[in-house]
Amino acid sequence: MKQLLFLTLLFFSYTAGYGQQHLPGLWTGTLTQGSETYRVELMIIRDRQIITGRSYIYLPNGEVTQSEIYGRLHEDLSMNIYDRRVLYPEPEVRSDSLHFPRHFQLLYQRSFNDMELEGYWQDWHHSAGDPKRRQGRIKLLKKASKA
Repeated sequence: MKQLLFLTLLFFSYTAGYGQQHLPGLWTGTLTQGSETYRVELMIIRDRQIITGRSYIYLPNGEVTQSEIYGRLHEDLSMNIYDRRVLYPEPEVRSDSLHFPRHFQLLYQRSFNDMELEGYWQDWHHSAGDPKRRQGRIKLLKKASKA
């Protein structure tokens, strides 16, 4: 029984370590807001359980919203990532409907060929019951490197 418990703990610690090793880098995918879908990228830098980097949301008119991100990786390979501040465009030219800080709730998953971050996002300046609160889904992929 002790051996089974030890092997189970060893397996979960290996899986968590493997995911943490492959999180840094560029993740690309889509973000939905209502019926609209936008191309999105997250550049993730990991230092133990802390995540930093940049988010890029590509708008249909050619603009790109760039934000500084900060977050935390949890033991179950889920993570909370916040747009710490919007870097671009400048505050005086921002469209309130698209340029605002987001809170991402993501889960790391790995298949044979791909690594995936999937979850939800929401505007974190409005409370959960506020009808003005914007929210949606996000799905990001990072191709596994070929050995």
